[in-house]
Amino acid sequence: MCLQARFLLAAAAGAGDTRVVRTLLRAGAGVGGCGGRALVAAASGGHLTTMEVLLSSGVSARAENGAALLAACKHGQLPAAQLLLRGGADPRADGSRALCEAAASGHLCIVVTLLAAGAQASARGGMALREAQQAGHAAVAEALRGLVGAQQTAAAALVPAPMTLRVN
Repeated sequence: MCLQARFLLAAAAGAGDTRVVRTLLRAGAGVGGCGGRALVAAASGGHLTTMEVLLSSGVSARAENGAALLAACKHGQLPAAQLLLRGGADPRADGSRALCEAAASGHLCIVVTLLAAGAQASARGGMALREAQQAGHAAVAEALRGLVGAQQTAAAALVPAPMTLRVN
């Protein structure tokens, strides 16, 4: 498939033009992992129907290293993020980077959704909390504040205590 068709697929997905996306997919534009960029474009704009078409055509929710989930989180597209999570996107990918994006952008509902899906508030040294604080998103920072300490405490509890050997 030519480069132009792949570009058109991403452009149509970004515009939410599901009819053109379907036509291009039938012509083979999404073959070979090239639909990932289109999924990112659709997720950024919250074009759910277009995203569903792409996902049902075989585009992975984890394509482009999970960039679609990052885009949805950054742009405050909660339904898009939920669709991607249901489709297999990993909220823990790249050190829970999607959580950092949502926190930095002040999207509390997405932060809560990601945490419920398994994102780690303590990942990247609690970066999501720092991002929320630096951007002035007090509600997001408050939601994350208690979780960072709790997750670090829980992780520490999983590490076995050092053994001491006594020689008599």
